[in-house]
Amino acid sequence: MNHHGAKAAAEAADENAKSALAVTVPAATKDEGQSTAEVGDAGAAGVGSAVRMLALAQKLHDEYVAEGQNTREKLISEGQSRHDALIAEAQQKRAEVLQELGSERSRLQKEIEELRTFERDHLARQKSYLEGQLIELGQTGTDETG
Repeated sequence: MNHHGAKAAAEAADENAKSALAVTVPAATKDEGQSTAEVGDAGAAGVGSAVRMLALAQKLHDEYVAEGQNTREKLISEGQSRHDALIAEAQQKRAEVLQELGSERSRLQKEIEELRTFERDHLARQKSYLEGQLIELGQTGTDETG
């Protein structure tokens, strides 16, 4: 039952109790020493006490519900803040890693190009050397035969 339903039920119970006490209870005998008014007053005091008890219970209920709702909102807010902070931190870390990877990629591409250039130069020097050796060998062979 929701808050308003509980309050309405408590108010209806209070009204029923008051109307039940409004019925006059005649004194059975004069020996009992109580008049109808005295019995009504005692009953009204009991109902008043019950009404006060119900009001206190309803007040405590309302306070606990409000406290629970405040705690809920606080936890949701803290959770959302933590979520936002983690997302921001992850995005920053991602950007840093991507930047580092981009720098590493550029460095490796430059190194690859340097190695290709070295390879071309080395092959050209090796070819020139071997051609020189062949020419020298050819000259030595003609000198000995001639």
